[in-house]
Formats: sequence, C-alpha cells, structure tokens
Amino acid sequence: FPTCVYYILGSEFCERFSYYGLRTILVIYLTKWLLYSSDDATIIYHSFCMLCYLSPLLGAIIADGYLGRYKTIMYLSIVYAIGNIVLSLTALPPTEVYLYYRYGPIIGLILIGIGTGGIKPCVSAMGGDQFSSDQVKERLAFFSLFYFMINFGSMLSTVISPVLRADVHCIKDSCYPLAFGVPALLMIIALVIFWAGRKQYKHVLLTGNVIGQVAACIMVSSKKKKSHWLNHAEDKYEVEFISDVKQVLKVLWIFLPLPVFWALFDQQGSRWTLQAEQMDGHGSLGRIKPDQLQVLNPILILIFIPIFQHIVYPLLDRCKVPNRPIQKMVVGMIFACGAFIIAGFVQIKLDVRLYRAYLCYSSDLHYSPRYTLYGISCFITFFCPERKAFKKVGYKTQVLFFKNKKIECKTQIHFILCIRNRKVRSKILFYFISSIKTEMLDFKIKGKKPKAGKSQISMISYLPLQEEVSVDIKSSEHIYSINITHSNISQYHSIEPGSYGIYLPDQNGTSSYSYPVTLGSGAVYTLILTAKDLQNYDPRSVDILTYTSVNVNEMSMLYMIPQYIVITIGEILFSITGLSFAYNEAPTSMKSVVQAGWLMTMGIGNLIVVFVAEISLLPSQTAEFFLFASLMGLDIIIFSIMSCFYKYSYTS
Repeated sequence: FPTCVYYILGSEFCERFSYYGLRTILVIYLTKWLLYSSDDATIIYHSFCMLCYLSPLLGAIIADGYLGRYKTIMYLSIVYAIGNIVLSLTALPPTEVYLYYRYGPIIGLILIGIGTGGIKPCVSAMGGDQFSSDQVKERLAFFSLFYFMINFGSMLSTVISPVLRADVHCIKDSCYPLAFGVPALLMIIALVIFWAGRKQYKHVLLTGNVIGQVAACIMVSSKKKKSHWLNHAEDKYEVEFISDVKQVLKVLWIFLPLPVFWALFDQQGSRWTLQAEQMDGHGSLGRIKPDQLQVLNPILILIFIPIFQHIVYPLLDRCKVPNRPIQKMVVGMIFACGAFIIAGFVQIKLDVRLYRAYLCYSSDLHYSPRYTLYGISCFITFFCPERKAFKKVGYKTQVLFFKNKKIECKTQIHFILCIRNRKVRSKILFYFISSIKTEMLDFKIKGKKPKAGKSQISMISYLPLQEEVSVDIKSSEHIYSINITHSNISQYHSIEPGSYGIYLPDQNGTSSYSYPVTLGSGAVYTLILTAKDLQNYDPRSVDILTYTSVNVNEMSMLYMIPQYIVITIGEILFSITGLSFAYNEAPTSMKSVVQAGWLMTMGIGNLIVVFVAEISLLPSQTAEFFLFASLMGLDIIIFSIMSCFYKYSYTS
C-alpha cells in the first residue's frame, strides 16, 4: 500500500467511531434526557440519518466541481467536529432556567449530518485515487480493509458509548457530555490524522460538476420527437456524454424501490433500541444495556462476510444457482422482511409481559371484597361488601363501606389501595394507623416503564425525623442519595438495576444501618419506611415495606438475537451487493453521480420512517412492525418485476 493510505484508514476508523458512538445512544438521549416522546425521538433520529445520507450529494458537487476531494474532506470535517463539540457541550439536563436546552443538541446534529454526509463520497474515492492503474489487487484489498475499519470502529463505539452514558455519573445518574465528548475527541483526532498525510496524497484534477451537467443535459432536452428523449440534447452535449446519462438514469430507475429496505434497516438504532429498553439485559456476562445490543450488527457483519465470500457464493456457483447482483438484493430484501416479522412476534410476546408488569392493571376500578392488613405485631383481616372484580364504575363517585372493628396493635399498621383508570394513570391511597395518630396519604405512582432498562425508586418516610435527611443507596459500583421528610413522598430516582444496601440515618442524620434490597430492570418501587417505636427512633428497628407498582422486565433481550441475525444477512446480500452493483453499472465518468443516488436511497428510507412515526395512526408498536414488513413484501414484488426488464451493462 502507498504510505498515505494508512492516514486515510486511521482517519476513517476514528470518524466511524465518532459517528456510531453518538448515534448508538441518540434515541435514549432524546427520550430519557431531553424528554421527547418515543415517536418524536424516532422522528428526530431518522431525520438526522436522512440528512447524513442526502448531504453526500452536496459533498460530491463541491469535491468534483470546486474544491477537490482533499479540501472538501478537510473543511467539512471541521464542520463535523464543531457539531460534535456543540452536541457534547449542550448535553445538559433540562431545567426551567435552561429554557433552550433542546436547541443546542439539534444544531449539533445538523452540523454533524452535513459534515459526515459531505465527506462520505469523498474519503473512499480519495483512498482509491492513491493507487496506480496497475494496482488492481491492492485497490481491492484497500476497499476490503476500508470496510473492515468502518465496522471495527462501529463495533467498539457501540460497546463503549453506552458504558460512558450510564456507568459514569457526572450529572445525576449518567454522563452524556462525556458520552458525546469522546466521539468529539475522536473526530478531532481523525481530522489531525488526515491532515498529517497532506504532503503524500495524490490529487486528482477536478472533473467539473458532473451532477450539475447531468441535470442540465436533462433540462435542455428539446421537445421534438426522437428515438430517445435525451437525444434532444445532442446539439449541446456530446453523444458519448448523453449515452452515459442514459445509463445513469437506467440505474437510478432500478434504485426507486430500494429506500424501503433502508427504512427497515436503520430502525435498529430507533425502534429496536426502544424495544430492547422494555426487556431484561441480565446474563452470565453481566447486564447488556439496550443501546449496546446494536453491537450485534457489526460483529455479525465481520463474521458473515468471509462466510458468504468463501463458502456461500462459491457453493451457489458450483450448484449453478443464479446469484447475479439484483437476485442477491431481492433475497436480501426478503430477509429484511423476515426480520421485521420476527420483531413483530417478539413485540406481541413483549406486550403480554408488559401488561402483566403493571400491578393493579385493570382498565376499570378494581377492588377486592377482602382487605388484609399486615402489621408488625398483628395480623388483621376485615371485609367490605361483596363486589365483583374489574367492575366498571365510569366517571362517578364510588363509596366503599367497612364494618367497624376494634384494632389492637402494639405498634402501627398500614395498607395500600391501588386505583388505575383506562389511561393507566395510577393513584395510591396509603393508610397509616398507629396508637398515636391515623393518617391517609394520597399520591400518584409511576405507571410507565423506566427508560433505558433502569429501575425507579421513591420513598415514603414515617420515621420520627423532623428535618429533611438523606438516605443512601449503595452498591459496589453505584451510590445514590434520596432526600426524605416525614409524612411525604420523595421524587422518583432512576437507578441501575442490581443489589443495594439502604443506609438509614440515625438521630444525628448520619447513615449507619443497612437494609438489603434488590432492584430489577424496568421496575418501579415505592419504599415505605416506618419505625417500630415512634418515640425512641433507632435505625436498626425500621420496617421497610416495598410496593412494586411496575414489575421487572421479564423477557430477555436474547429474544432479539434472531431478528439481528436475519437483518444482518439481509444487509450483506443487499447493501454490499448493491454498492458493488452501483459502481459496476455506472459509466466511468459518472460513478460519483450513481454513488450519490445510492446514498440518497438511504436518506429517503429514513424519510419513510419519519412519515410513519409522524402520522401516528397505528395502535401499537406491533402493528407498526407488521406494517413495515408488509411494505417490504410489496416492495419486493415491485423490485422483482422491474429487475426482469433490466439489462446489465457488463457481463459477469
């Protein structure tokens, strides 16, 4: 290899680490930190991806017609790095004081989209320019290594970025400035590495704005009848150029059905990540974070590529099974369709588990004919009039009558009544009875799953402490503090799932005695702290009642592995084959035009996802998965029919 090629490879690795590092955590950042809804986060995510794949057209025009590849990469990389820095510096928690907390991240994403998209058609082409015409094998080896660096950077960043997001606590229980700051640093390093090889690069002369010339050729075509409508431009353009434009339009025509594949494929970072949020990531190797599951794709790519290149394709040739490019792409689309069918059935199973997860989950007022009270030193049961469970009461007052009963206890007792309406908004009535006083505390509970697979916890204090005190929740890896006051409920705090010790304060407010507690992924807990002796408080004699309003995630993330395997096989058959098809079918003078058209199919695919998420007409995520599978099925039929009339411009 020419020495300068290694600068390009090193720069590409750092740039891809930066891009996939921020994209991996983007949806969780939008939902958990910037508090966007799942639909709005999906729209922003795919709008960003769409910009990343539409801006290559701008980059190709600038590089071919004005600045050349080197200057285009340098200038747009600076824009890219500025966007990363803006995203990192504005990754602050939303507050009333910081009113424009959403503007900075959006500006950063726009700059990143323009930067990464603008350099996309230039970097690989500039790498190919460094080889002489007789270095065919070396150039092919370079592109293989180039693709490897892309996936290697993607794999590492997909593992590391979620760890920086969740396991480092610089603001509350996460550190988004660091999680975005590391990709920003890698982009700066990429810029420096690329700049370091400036004196060794071969620079290709400007060929002019080919994309603009193609558009102009189409526009100036006259209206006189000829054998082909582009022949109307023969007076202004050479016959060879017009012939090349015809070939380009033929390839772009076959590209028309392709965006639907990308609409499915790019949902790995949005809808599939949100699906993983609702599942349990615990396993023998520890806990997998929802956004880390995306690492399966680059890992499987690196495993499957040599298998397909050295086993599958040679076997098909030996068995004389037709496997020309478009045929491979059709099969890849079928696999993508199958992946979303699998995702739909996984979501059906998940929806059943989620319904069970919400305790007191009746859509109507539900109360049992018998209530049982548990006390420290007594066990009491009393009855109310017989009622049918799950009775519809509508919007009216319902009174429950209890028989008078004498209660004799050495200490205090408490019980909880849960009411949930059709919108799954919950209210808790907490009754506290003691020899000193009787209280009823009315408060709302969380009825939604926590984001990013975390646990949420709140505390009610009936400890005889008059001032606000801090209760520490500690494990070997994490420490959290919750401020509590008497007869009040604390805010809900997001906590990493695991085993913890609850350290209660003594009379002096110092945390001393520890109570063990285990918090599950996706669960919401309310801990009720009551003292056995209200006169002489001792942290060692505290009763902790754990009320679980939303149960733990029961379904393992491992259920998602099949859909990742199937979509990755589809990517190899469709994406890699399609990229080669676009290069081989394009005329020599217009390969940048066809490559820009190929990248535009990805941008339009993300636009389809934005449209579906924006209209929000589907009743559930399951229905949306099956809708995309159906669209893919229809698209396969259309693409298959179109392929029957396509004639290759080369033989293979």
